[in-house]
Amino acid sequence: MINTDKQKESSLLLKLVDKIDDPDLKREYLLKLKDLITNEPLTSTSTSQPYTLQKIFQRFDNPPLQNITLQDLQKEIKDTKQELQKFKQKTKKQIIHLEKILLQKHSSPSSFDNEIEPINPIDQGETSTKFINLIERITYQKWHINIIIAIQDSFKRQTIALVDSGAQINCIQEELIPTNFFEKIEQKLSTVNGKNLRVKFKISDVYIYNEGIYIKQSFILVKDNLDIGIILGQPFLEVIRPFKVTNEGITTKLFQQKILFTFNKKTNY
Repeated sequence: MINTDKQKESSLLLKLVDKIDDPDLKREYLLKLKDLITNEPLTSTSTSQPYTLQKIFQRFDNPPLQNITLQDLQKEIKDTKQELQKFKQKTKKQIIHLEKILLQKHSSPSSFDNEIEPINPIDQGETSTKFINLIERITYQKWHINIIIAIQDSFKRQTIALVDSGAQINCIQEELIPTNFFEKIEQKLSTVNGKNLRVKFKISDVYIYNEGIYIKQSFILVKDNLDIGIILGQPFLEVIRPFKVTNEGITTKLFQQKILFTFNKKTNY
């Protein structure tokens, strides 16, 4: 009688444990119940039970797998293709828009009649190489301006300079400056296209003169042909910023005075 009661009790406990939804909690109670039943002495032959530990463990360890149909796979492929198509269309629109901006800026200098501000970096994970190249072409601008440079009190020269927003330093071709102003340095530089430049000298104090204002700049001296004798890069632009670009040239304001660096008409800006 006692053994029968134990069996009924165990059967009831098995039923209760089987109703637990949490897999980890169910396994924990099943293991405890298994140890409890195993440690109990058997006084008579066990009778058949509607719920057995073996069956319950089998049900627990082998949960039914969700069948993936061919229709499910086809739907997943279709959704992925649609997302890819939307991304391509969005990128194409961005490229077309930037190409239009680029054409406008190169065809009409007056379109630059706004203060130039830095452009925020583009997330490279969401843009193509062509998109990034267009951004760089729009960001880096070049203008040919008329300037007067002076070194100390003994040298002054009126010439044409290329203002290049992509250049990190100012450069002058060696043959334009008397050698007595050269300062020796050891520096290796390269152009954007990877061409090495031979740099052995610099000039620390060069003044760009315009309408009574002297703008002090330093230059490296380059022996190689630069196509144009003087390049004004970021150091120069930092001094005159904020500035505007109009049909006449680059305008800025220094010491409460408006200054215009006129474009050289022969070089098409």
